[in-house]
Amino acid sequence: ICDVQALEACLSIEVRWVEGCKEWDEAKKLVKEAAYQKALDKLECLLVARIFEMARLNVSGTGYKMRKHIGQSLKNRSKSIQAAIVSYNEAAAKLSPPRRKITWDEIVDFSYLSEFDILRDTREDVRERKWATPQNRLLMTQFFKYIRAEEELSRVHVEVRRLLTYMVDEERELCRKADEVEPRDPALALQLRLYWKERSRYNALHRSRLFAITK
Repeated sequence: ICDVQALEACLSIEVRWVEGCKEWDEAKKLVKEAAYQKALDKLECLLVARIFEMARLNVSGTGYKMRKHIGQSLKNRSKSIQAAIVSYNEAAAKLSPPRRKITWDEIVDFSYLSEFDILRDTREDVRERKWATPQNRLLMTQFFKYIRAEEELSRVHVEVRRLLTYMVDEERELCRKADEVEPRDPALALQLRLYWKERSRYNALHRSRLFAITK
């Protein structure tokens, strides 16, 4: 009590906050929001770690022991995520207005960290907005990808022509060099022609695909 009174005197606090006063309610709201953000941060960190570990499993060169270790970590991580979901839902329920609870199925479907940015707005549950629903965000993402793809088409057509020109010039140069060195070094000329045949076989495949792209 003495310490509290000394602090009040130091801060020139004349009227104490009591439950029900404006300052008390504002401080209580801040505490609840801080607890909510802390629970959300923990959940985000666990999910990011899970995403990295799952990506590591698909990397070529990962040995059996490492895969086994990562698999065990994923198993433990899943339990931690489930516990973090419980903590998040408890903190979300204490907000005013309460936030909608999230489930394990929702969390594991989060493909972008921007999903967590939507949850950070403590003023209202924006997940009920039309633009915040997963289906609409996916549709928006696909739409803008389509717009960017159209912008890239003109550049792709330029690069296709350059690649076709390079392949034609390369084959002509190899044939010319083979004819040039054949009188002096028939063995080298043979190797150049073999290399030209090898390149021509792959170039023919590339050309067929490039022509299909430009149609």
